[in-house]
Amino acid sequence: YFISKNAHSTQMRDDGTRYFEHPKTVAWLLFDRHKFYSWRVIVIALLHDIVEDSYIMNEGRIRLNWGRRVARGVVVLSKNTFPASLLKDSHAPYYQRILQQGSWECQAVKVADRIHNLSTSEDLDPKRQAKKIAETISYFPAIVQALADQAPARFLPGINKMREDLDQLCAEWASSSQSTRPDAFGFALQHPHPVSRIQKNASLRASEILNRK
Repeated sequence: YFISKNAHSTQMRDDGTRYFEHPKTVAWLLFDRHKFYSWRVIVIALLHDIVEDSYIMNEGRIRLNWGRRVARGVVVLSKNTFPASLLKDSHAPYYQRILQQGSWECQAVKVADRIHNLSTSEDLDPKRQAKKIAETISYFPAIVQALADQAPARFLPGINKMREDLDQLCAEWASSSQSTRPDAFGFALQHPHPVSRIQKNASLRASEILNRK
């Protein structure tokens, strides 16, 4: 907790709050709302942006303090561990790495990270909001499904709650963006890539905003 707080001490979020509120809230969501009673999940949540944003911790130091599994989880979530050319046009390789190489702890943190980012996106410009929604619809159903497949069964109620949170946040965005009011975005477990009429409407809405000059 204090390492993360110190590492992000000079950063601010777009809404004007200190950046540390983000990893702290992601950890709180995982523990309190989604009931992930796992110390590794909480540590990865608190450190998930530290390699990108600070010199305080690298993979080796994280491994010495919390072990190989935590260190690997943080690295998989760190976008600056990818060659810049791979992320220039698309985040697809990043999300693919989370699916293929990420532990269930890592995947849980990424879903909670997206839930918090969407819930605090009202201060973003419309194009950035649309981009986050488009990424969520494209990549997160598969991540949620992979998490459900890999995590211990005792965490399944929390994973279902995550799915509901993502559905609601996407629905609220589409509704406020004058799209058809959605009731489901395809995050139902065991169906990683369903594309409903509502989901298509939201995707089209996001595409319209992203393509504006």
